[in-house]
Amino acid sequence: MAASVTIVAYEHQMLRVGPELGLRQVHLAALARLQQRHEAAWFTPLRQGLKLGSYVGVVQVPGLTLEILPKTDDPARPGTGPGATYWQSVLLQLLRATLGMPVAVPGAAALAQARHPMLDLFVGALLTQAELLLRQGLKKHYHRTEANRRVLRGQLLFAQQLRHNLTHAEQFYTRAQTYDVAHPFNALIRQALAVASALPLPTALAARVRSLLLHWPEVSAVPVPAALPVLSPVVARYGPALELALLLLRHHSPAPQGGTTAAVALLFDMNRLFETYVAQQLRRAAVPLDCRVETQSSRPLWHDVPVRPDVVLRLPGGRTVVLDTKWKLPATHRPAAADLQQLFAYCHLWRASHGLLLYPNPTTTGRLGAMRPYAPGHSAVDVHGHVVFADILGKEGKLNKQFGTELLQALLALPA
Repeated sequence: MAASVTIVAYEHQMLRVGPELGLRQVHLAALARLQQRHEAAWFTPLRQGLKLGSYVGVVQVPGLTLEILPKTDDPARPGTGPGATYWQSVLLQLLRATLGMPVAVPGAAALAQARHPMLDLFVGALLTQAELLLRQGLKKHYHRTEANRRVLRGQLLFAQQLRHNLTHAEQFYTRAQTYDVAHPFNALIRQALAVASALPLPTALAARVRSLLLHWPEVSAVPVPAALPVLSPVVARYGPALELALLLLRHHSPAPQGGTTAAVALLFDMNRLFETYVAQQLRRAAVPLDCRVETQSSRPLWHDVPVRPDVVLRLPGGRTVVLDTKWKLPATHRPAAADLQQLFAYCHLWRASHGLLLYPNPTTTGRLGAMRPYAPGHSAVDVHGHVVFADILGKEGKLNKQFGTELLQALLALPA
C-alpha cells in the first residue's frame, strides 16, 4: 500500500500527477468521487491533474491530505511571498472572525510541526468543545421510547405485547416518556466523533478521540441538518461544538469498502469569506461614523431578474456608495470590463455617485484607488468608479481590526 501523501497548495493553482507532489491518478479519482457525491464545484478534474478553484481548507481522501490555502498574490508562483504557515494563520483568523469558529490560531512554529495542520486543528477544536460539554454535563430531555419493561409504565401497546410477550407474561411492551441524554445534539456530536475516529490523525489526537467516544453516551443516530438549528439560551453552550460537528458531518463520505479512512472536505469559498469579513468590519465601524451598512439589498435589473451588490453604504447627507468585493486580484491590477459594467449598473439602480471594486491588498501599504469617472451618459448623477486595494492584513499576517474605520473615513472624504 502506498504511503499517505500530504500536499499544501493554493487557490487557483494547477496540480499535476507525478513524483514532484506525489499526486496519483487514484487520488484524482477519489477527489472526483467526493466532489460528485456532494454535488460541489470545489475544483476542476483534469486528465493528468487538478485545477483548484476559490475554495480553501482541507480535503482528505484515502492516501491523500490536500490543504488548500488562500493567497493574494500569483498562485502559479507558490514559492514566492509569505509561506504556508502565514496563509494557514490568515485562514484560521478569517474563520474565527466570520463564522465564529472556535479554532485556535497557533504560532508559526506550532503550525509547521503539525502533520496535517488544518485537519488536526478542526478535529482538535471539536474535541476541546465536546470535552467541555462533558465536564459541564450533557443536556437531557424527555422523549418517547418503546421497549419491553419489567414494570408497567406508560401506555401498553397491545399489538406489540401480543407479538413479543405472548409467552412472557412478566414483561410489558409499553410506550413511555424517558428523561435521559439521548438528545439530538448529543447524537450529532457523537456522529462527528465517529467520523473523526476514521481520519488519519496524530497519535495523541487519535487517542483523545477514542477516549471521548468511550465516555460519550451511546445514542441513536439522527439526520444531519442542513444548517445549525436555532439554539435557545438553555443550549447555547452547544453552539461551538455543533458548528464543528456539522462541518464534519456535512462534508464527509464513508470509508470505501475494505478501507479504513473516511473522506472529508472542510472547504470554504474564499470569495464568500472575504465578502463576509468586509461587511462585518464595516458594520463595526459604521455606528460611530453615522453610517449604515446593507448586505441583503437587491433590486430588479430586468423584469424579474434581480441584482445584489455585496455591500450598500449609506453615508451622512443621504449619499450612497455601492461596494463589490473581489478576493482574486486582477491581472496587472486592472479590473475586468465586466466587473466595471456590473458596478456601473449597481450605481445606476441605487442612485449612487460612487462605486467601489474592493480587492485585498497584497502589500503592506494600502490605498484608496484613484477616482475614475465613467464615460458621460444620461444618468441623473455622475458616476465614479474606484478600484480599492484594502489593508485587510496588518503586520505578520494579523487581521487589520481598523480596516472598516479606515475605509469609511476615506469614503467620507470623497466629494459628493
